[in-house]
Formats: sequence, structure tokens, C-alpha cells
Amino acid sequence: SGFKTVGKIYNVGLFEIEGQTINVTSVENAVDSIITRLSQTKSFLVFTLNLDHLVKLRNNEKFRDAYRSAEFVTADGFPVVTLAGLDGISIERTAGSDLIEPLCRSMAMNDISVYFFGTTLSTLCAVARRLTTQFIGLDVRGVFSPPIGFAVDSDIADEAIRVIAESGARICFVALSPPLQEIFAAAAMKRTADVAFVAVG
Repeated sequence: SGFKTVGKIYNVGLFEIEGQTINVTSVENAVDSIITRLSQTKSFLVFTLNLDHLVKLRNNEKFRDAYRSAEFVTADGFPVVTLAGLDGISIERTAGSDLIEPLCRSMAMNDISVYFFGTTLSTLCAVARRLTTQFIGLDVRGVFSPPIGFAVDSDIADEAIRVIAESGARICFVALSPPLQEIFAAAAMKRTADVAFVAVG
């Protein structure tokens, strides 16, 4: 079976490790898949699986629930890529940070808006300035830096999700430490209509 992304067919359930499925083969595949998927009016998740995540997944039910909800999962880290290779499956390392520039390039070309959530306000503003300079036409709808001690079940999280939803952004980069970023993204996905939440922290 497969799904179509910009004229190409890619396998669903490409590789599984400890119950977690990787279904993205490369940065290019990830960008094509995300941009194509935005034609549907339903929010979705993009996560990047690495060994640290695999360890945390063993003992964190909310983290596992978030991963079960992810539509696209990449191989973040050479150990995961190597394990896939031993299974005869060729995939490229694709970390969250690898996705930011190519996605922003495609968003600028396709008039797709973006939101930045997480890390510090100064970092978010610097990143937004650099990317809008690098990719002319990139539409940044806003930035939101949660306070220290941020929790998903909090008024601040509720406010952040509301602001992201009302911004009109179609892609939201979430830059927090795992598993917080994935759990927040999963909560936000359920309360928005047409946003891709991409974990990049």
C-alpha cells in the first residue's frame, strides 16, 4: 500500500522499531508529504524518532499516545537509520531541524503560512527574521514562547493553542524538549482544524 505525495508513491509503515513506525524516507519525502497533506482540512503531526525517544516511550503513556497519533514519522539519528538498513530498508536521517529550511522554502513558494512555538522569545524572533530574509514571501503568523515550567494541561497551553488556531497558520513548528513538544502537539492537533504540527526541538 502507499500514499501519494507530489506525484510519487511512498510506502506506508516503511519500518517499525519497538512498536513505532517510520514512514518517511528522506527530507525531500517529508516536505513533499507535508505540503501535499495540507490540502486536507484536518490537523496532523510530524515527529522525528530517535533513540532518546524510544527510551522515553517505554515509560511514558502520554508520549506513546502522542506517537500513535503521528501521521508522519522520520528517522532522527544514525542508529535508527542503521537498524533500518539491517532490515534491508534504505532511509535517510531526518531530524526536526533538517526540516525547517526546506519546509520554509516550500511554504514561501506555495503561499503557506507558518507559526513558531517553543524555546525563547529572542530565539524565535531571530529565527523568524532570518527565515523571512532567506525565503522571500514566507508568511510568519506569529511566535509564542511558553514560560519555564510550561505544562500541557494549563491555561497557558490553552491560550497558545487558541492563538495558533486563530493565526491562520498552516504549519506550526514546535520546539520544546521531548516528550513535552510531542504531547503538546498532540493536544493542539485535537483542537485545531488544519494545522501541521512539526516537532523540531
